Amino acid sequence: MNNKPAKKTGHEVNRIRRQILASLAVIAFLLILLIPLASTSPDGLERVAGDLGVSEGSGWHGLLPGYGLPLGNETIGTFLAGMIGVLIVFTTMFLVARLFTLRKSQKREEE
Repeated sequence: MNNKPAKKTGHEVNRIRRQILASLAVIAFLLILLIPLASTSPDGLERVAGDLGVSEGSGWHGLLPGYGLPLGNETIGTFLAGMIGVLIVFTTMFLVARLFTLRKSQKREEE
């Protein structure tokens, strides 16, 4: 019995690409709507650090300090930082899923 998964057709690949792009467009739209509602108050970690007297000048500040890019326009900087974060997470999850799919197909071929 042949257990090999069927190859995806060009139509299926295009459908998946459209779904991915539509998902990213929805996320971008939600970011545009929700960024103005973000609190300017410090988050929990910043508050605890302040309560403990840990200075802001010490240590690593992360890839996108202050949850934004220093572009002059805070809203655009925050939007772009959010999209970069979404793309990093999306790409990481895609690669992990791809890795598991490849391993699964290799095991099937060995059987």
